[in-house]
Amino acid sequence: ELGNGDKFIFDVGGGTVQNLWSLEIHPALLDKLFLTHLHLDHVGDFHPLYDALGWARNSPLHVWGPSGYTPEMGTAYFCEMMDNAALWHDQSKLGIVPSEGMEIIAHEFDYGQLGPDKPNMLIYDENEVKIYAFPTVHCIYGTIGYRLEWHDLSFSFHGDGTPSTVEAEQAKGVDVFM
Repeated sequence: ELGNGDKFIFDVGGGTVQNLWSLEIHPALLDKLFLTHLHLDHVGDFHPLYDALGWARNSPLHVWGPSGYTPEMGTAYFCEMMDNAALWHDQSKLGIVPSEGMEIIAHEFDYGQLGPDKPNMLIYDENEVKIYAFPTVHCIYGTIGYRLEWHDLSFSFHGDGTPSTVEAEQAKGVDVFM
């Protein structure tokens, strides 16, 4: 959470929601999710975050992430499939909770635009918060890290994979590195 009230979460591997509860953070308060890639250890708690473990989400879950080398390997398709998988669950909540909370909005960016001439890409720019995506080295095409900047503070999140000079350059000078 930033001092302006914005809240962000980066990856949602198994156990994420339980950890949020242990920190007394209600999952429904988090509506901006940034995925580094779609391995199960990074998205395992997607549905518990979306559902907010108590049907309390009353705003859409916005999800940012990269395209894949095919449309089916990208973030937009992943979100569509997660939405489809929750259909039965969502139908059971109709008329009981606000329908706005039953929406997943994908913000997929073109991973193919990143390269030596463009080592990062601005993918989020709201309320004086800027978030950049940059390529990381992992087992297949389409893995990324993020750098968040707000006023004079910065944070870099890299997920997992092999360290690279691009990652080192993107993390240079940050206040928090994960």
